[in-house]
Amino acid sequence: MKKIISISFLLALSQSAFAANISEDFEKRMLKEYTGQAKIKQKNDSIERNYNSDSGNYFLSSYKQNYLLPFSYSDDYNKKYWDEEGSMKDIESVFQVSVKYPLALDVTPYGGDVYVTYTNKSNWQTFSDGSPFRETNHEPELLVDFGQDWEFGGIQNTNIILGYNYQTNGQSGIEERSWNRLFTDFVFAHKDFSLSARVWLPFSESETEDKEISDYLGYHELNGRYYWNDQTFSAKTRWAFHNNKYGLTLGWEKPLTKAFSMYAEGFYGYGDTLIDFDQKTERISVGFIFTNDLF
Repeated sequence: MKKIISISFLLALSQSAFAANISEDFEKRMLKEYTGQAKIKQKNDSIERNYNSDSGNYFLSSYKQNYLLPFSYSDDYNKKYWDEEGSMKDIESVFQVSVKYPLALDVTPYGGDVYVTYTNKSNWQTFSDGSPFRETNHEPELLVDFGQDWEFGGIQNTNIILGYNYQTNGQSGIEERSWNRLFTDFVFAHKDFSLSARVWLPFSESETEDKEISDYLGYHELNGRYYWNDQTFSAKTRWAFHNNKYGLTLGWEKPLTKAFSMYAEGFYGYGDTLIDFDQKTERISVGFIFTNDLF
């Protein structure tokens, strides 16, 4: 009798352990599947977050990329108007801060949210005497975002944006660089890929020796992002077809924490900064990029 009880107890214990293993395996599979779905959703929503205000609330949030690149190398920047003594270094720091704020939500019968945005990109000579700022570009925008949900062939159009853009380096005289643009932006997403296609109509451009900024930065910009595992690969390009001038930016991101990722960026072409718009530049930079949850 004791043997039967012992055997029954062992069988019950084995069944309990087997069930626990099945439950544990099931939980792991479900957690993996849920996490994968969450990552896919986060990837597909990432470029849409550049425009949409979550839950219709009024708050300050990220717009374009926010990054800090302590080491950025280039020996091709414009030295014509300054640095006569050759005091500037080829290695500098570059950082960008970009935010948006909703002014009004659902302003038309077809939807449409109004935002004001501001982007600041600075080239900081941190390794030079006095550590001056070599160039700072200011870029405010006023835009209306019409969120979309139509889909064709698996490609989703998430946003159509109409807006006004002003970009300047804040200088005067021969160092002034500024231009005004009206733009339209179309944002698409498909699985692990997202694409922003922006076209613009420039007006009131500053001229430098009869050269206009649009002769080098063109009339459009394509900005694509591909998400692979936990890494992000990006490419941004502009091309002035009528003048055969272009600019190409390639980027790579890998998360380090929830707050920021490791970031490497390479640039080749024209328009790295406004002061360098007519200067062909090669640049390689490394540093950190912050997540959309920075604000």
